Amino acid sequence: MSPRRILPLALMAFALPSLLGAGSLITTQQYARKNSKDKLYLQKGDLRVETEGGQVMIFHAADGALWLLDPVRKTYLDIGAQLAAKGGHPAGARIDPVPATYQKVASGADVNGFKADQYDVLQGTEKIAEVWLADPKAIGVDPADAAGFRLLAKRLGYQAPAYFGFALSEGSPEGVPVRTITYSKGQRISINEFQSIQQQEMPASLFELPKDFKPGTVAASPGGPS
Repeated sequence: MSPRRILPLALMAFALPSLLGAGSLITTQQYARKNSKDKLYLQKGDLRVETEGGQVMIFHAADGALWLLDPVRKTYLDIGAQLAAKGGHPAGARIDPVPATYQKVASGADVNGFKADQYDVLQGTEKIAEVWLADPKAIGVDPADAAGFRLLAKRLGYQAPAYFGFALSEGSPEGVPVRTITYSKGQRISINEFQSIQQQEMPASLFELPKDFKPGTVAASPGGPS
């Protein structure tokens, strides 16, 4: 191979990590008023949710940016800006002065082949969720990727943790939420379960706001409160 060809290939190899990186692609099943299979992308703290209905949520860990996207209308809501304007609580989120607490119910439960510890999530004496937390390494998720769940919880910054269906708050136990059941006034309103996990290369653009999207309304919030 000539030196002229070696140099461009070397430059491409040097640039590739900034364009692509290994991440965790998780397929989830949601059972609620509308059942759906969704996709969850994790990469080094960044997080993207794609619902079967077409909505998208992106969390960019480096700067805390958080967007809801409507790919059909090519519009987006800047939830990060809403957080700043509303004192840390996005529109429609449940706000409660009582911090969420986690009570362990069982160890080593099976969730679609994933071993996890089960917790009741309480707001005072009211159970608002059940969550099954798995060790990321045990289920094949890079802990650096799994950090996205906790970083998102910290970014949202509120005490009721069921928004986006992950049932995690900043003070929750460590682990990946492989199953989440949410409740409202004692009634079960949704179930989210991991179905499969695989590692794959992901372009950085998955976790960035598309340049051709404009501020506007979004049809529905992915994984938001039911």
